[in-house]
Amino acid sequence: MDRNIVSILIGIAIIILAYYLHSKGY
Repeated sequence: MDRNIVSILIGIAIIILAYYLHSKGY
């Protein structure tokens, strides 16, 4: 359970970071 939750949170964090950088123009 814990590993799955961590994996999901990391995946969401990467998607948010990628979207944020893309919106910035990087």
